[in-house]
Amino acid sequence: MGKEARIGLLLGAAACLLAVMVDWVVEELREEDGSTAGQDSVAEPTPAAEEESEPAAEAPLTASS
Repeated sequence: MGKEARIGLLLGAAACLLAVMVDWVVEELREEDGSTAGQDSVAEPTPAAEEESEPAAEAPLTASS
């Protein structure tokens, strides 16, 4: 294996390790600030999705004369 290939592999491994460590530190800091863990990963339903899933709560129309 050539010198350039070894250097490239080491730089790639170091970059991956650094990315994992930064992600871990950011998560730890978010937990310290009082925000709940996993809140960012849960998608909130859109208003359109809420309207479709909830039954209509309107009163039936009646003829009153």
